[in-house]
Amino acid sequence: MSFAKTRGQVSIEFFVLLAFLIVISSLLLNTIQGQASETQKLDKAALSKTALNSVAFALNYVFLSGNGSKITQQVFVPKGVFCFIYNSSDKTLECDIGISKKVHSLPLYADIPAPNCSYEGWLNIEAQNLNGNTSLSCTKVS
Repeated sequence: MSFAKTRGQVSIEFFVLLAFLIVISSLLLNTIQGQASETQKLDKAALSKTALNSVAFALNYVFLSGNGSKITQQVFVPKGVFCFIYNSSDKTLECDIGISKKVHSLPLYADIPAPNCSYEGWLNIEAQNLNGNTSLSCTKVS
């Protein structure tokens, strides 16, 4: 009789321990997934900021270089990010990365027409100054 009691107690202890391990594992998994999501947002913000500042530098350079100047470069825009929105009130370019705040570029020296650059991935960016008008165009790298 005592052998059966011991076997039953071991079975109960095993299931209690197993349940405890499952609960701890699920809590750790939720924490890891939450941290991964935050890391992805920060990664998108950093990559967007780099692209914006690179394009802002090119636009400012062609503006200061005068008529006929042009710069072509490649930049990377992360997936799910809408970049190169011109904000005329503070003369910056913006990226919408899907959170409440937008990422802003360095200030631009010139007003530019709203660029049509709603692509993601690697882009060829062309900043040019024609007759004193600074503009930005982009195409997707194939």
